Amino acid sequence: MKVVNNYAIKVIATGFIVLVIVSVLLFWARKICQVGFYEKMVARKMVRIDIQPSGLLPELDDGPEVVVKSSIEAYIGGGVVDHSMGLLRNFTDLENGRGYEFCIIDRTPKKGACNLVLFDKDSRLFVFYDVIRSEKSWDRTAKLYAGPKGISETADNDLGRFCEPSDNLWSGHADSFMIFDKSLSCIYRINFTERTIAKSLQQSEIVQVGGFYGLDKNGDSLGPLSLRPPLREKTPLDKGKNLRSWRTIQDKDGNRIKLVSVIGDRWRTYSKEYTLILESDGAIRRLNNKTLEISGPIGFLPSAIDSGGPAKPRELFAYSVRPIVVNDEYLGTVAASLSREAMEIQVAVFDKDGAFFSKDGKRINWHGNRVDFDFAGGPLLLTINYLLENLQPSFFGLFSYCTGSAFEAVDGHNGLFILPNSHASRINRNEEGIFGPFFLAMIIISPSIILGVLLGLAVYKDATVTGFSKEDRRSWLLGTILFGLSAYITYRLTKPKETLVTCQNCGKMRRPDMDRCHRCGGKWQIPELTPPSWRVITAPNKEADDISKR
Repeated sequence: MKVVNNYAIKVIATGFIVLVIVSVLLFWARKICQVGFYEKMVARKMVRIDIQPSGLLPELDDGPEVVVKSSIEAYIGGGVVDHSMGLLRNFTDLENGRGYEFCIIDRTPKKGACNLVLFDKDSRLFVFYDVIRSEKSWDRTAKLYAGPKGISETADNDLGRFCEPSDNLWSGHADSFMIFDKSLSCIYRINFTERTIAKSLQQSEIVQVGGFYGLDKNGDSLGPLSLRPPLREKTPLDKGKNLRSWRTIQDKDGNRIKLVSVIGDRWRTYSKEYTLILESDGAIRRLNNKTLEISGPIGFLPSAIDSGGPAKPRELFAYSVRPIVVNDEYLGTVAASLSREAMEIQVAVFDKDGAFFSKDGKRINWHGNRVDFDFAGGPLLLTINYLLENLQPSFFGLFSYCTGSAFEAVDGHNGLFILPNSHASRINRNEEGIFGPFFLAMIIISPSIILGVLLGLAVYKDATVTGFSKEDRRSWLLGTILFGLSAYITYRLTKPKETLVTCQNCGKMRRPDMDRCHRCGGKWQIPELTPPSWRVITAPNKEADDISKR
């Protein structure tokens, strides 16, 4: 029993190590294919959306002097490569405040002095410092402490404590700024000058409070999402004006014509009065910066092409949401989403009330585009990636199909055992029904199942020769079918190393460490009167036949 237990422990330990090593090798092989595919896709700008007209400036677009109507452009940017590798995740967390390294510095007119605000992780309070430059260093003195319930000159318990402050740091100054505490589900305005704190109503669904320019997740994975204003021809009357030339075109005679913005520089993609808020279901709301009143929804994150519904933030690899302001008037919101696999982009435009613009009863500003795989190296990289996926155990393929959607989109790109972005998982997310998608997924992962069966039969045959019991052979067969290549390597590393000898009773190879032959059950010593169960019934050659006749 002790020998059996030791062997089982050896198999489990070796199997786990082999599984990890094989999974790591396959992970990096898939990652090389993935990065190569993304780099080719980004370099060629394979996925690009250009909405023209934008729908936000209909009166200006229809003007007689307009040569090029307003438009909104979005495309997959170079950040998709870095974020798929997970290289920038920690930097993004620090930028968005999840590292709790909250810091605001305001320099004063007085040389060598400034104000500093830090979040003290020990007391969980915001501390306002006066900082003065000394001969050797900076000397700071704590002046005020701010908590959810008030501001004081000492760190009193009555101030309350922040839990998870500033999921996204707002624009502000050291004496007055705003933060969002995710655990408390409130937005706070802290004013150290007036020693006041204001907060919004609790909103448990909030997942992100926009920064100065809007809402972002891996925003550099999407090309600059902004409004390009209507363009007109530059005239002699514009001489001396500070007008930036947006584009140069040629007329019918080949003359170069410079185009300038109809509205000059009186447009922007940020709002001083409102800040965008994103909820867990993908709805976008608007916060009044003065009253901290939340209104809306004013839009939502677009999901798959033509689905017409919102996408949850955790389901998207990247998104970018921008308010559109012209002449200090809020006109609407533009939202762009990048799919979980980072191969499909969607853009939606909403008016100031959160409704789609429409024309003749049709929605005109929901646009989607996906990768056109017909480019050099694209199909080859995807095929290799598919084959590498099927070198994973079939058990993991089935588990990925069932649970792939439960993982956050970016985390899914770095799966070691479970592959949320595999072809099988993609079918479960995109196809409707139960039996149809499951049957299609079985076809997709059939190479891994076939590989597991073939390796399992090879292990079963070798285990029979080696002398494993019937129960052990069945266990190895089932384990190899489920865990494929890893189980096969484990078997080869852990099977007994004894040299087999010929059994005197059955003539087959038997293990020398067993009292009886595992093939026929015969003992080592056979009585002379007991005939063996095997005979040579044909003479191997003429000389042997002559000897038998003598």
